[in-house]
Amino acid sequence: EAAKFVYVTPMEHDVLLGRGRSCMEHPGNHRYRVLVDEYQSVYDNAKKLHKSKIANKVVHEIKSGGRTRFLKQELGGWIEVSDDVAREKVSHAFRNRRLAANAAATTVGGGTATTAARASSSSSSSFRG
Repeated sequence: EAAKFVYVTPMEHDVLLGRGRSCMEHPGNHRYRVLVDEYQSVYDNAKKLHKSKIANKVVHEIKSGGRTRFLKQELGGWIEVSDDVAREKVSHAFRNRRLAANAAATTVGGGTATTAARASSSSSSSFRG
């Protein structure tokens, strides 16, 4: 049996899952990114088992007013995703922001510290990935 979706119209407070400028500039996504930024250091310093709880907290905090949904676009329109899918997206945002911050912090004169270290130790046979 084909999956049945309930299509919805995205509202101002909704978080739109997807790529592109329309998702990035959506007001609900702005609030979502601010909240992820607020919890980033807590997430980064947490043990692996606690990270999922932090992501869940962000999902529930975003949805706490009752007006916000996490939506993704399907062929026929926008659908609301489960809290589990929303939590995975929040966790992914935490990881991406950490990677971006680490890359920015290690930039050294047009290259990265990792690239410079690999270049200077090219005679080493061990891989430092």
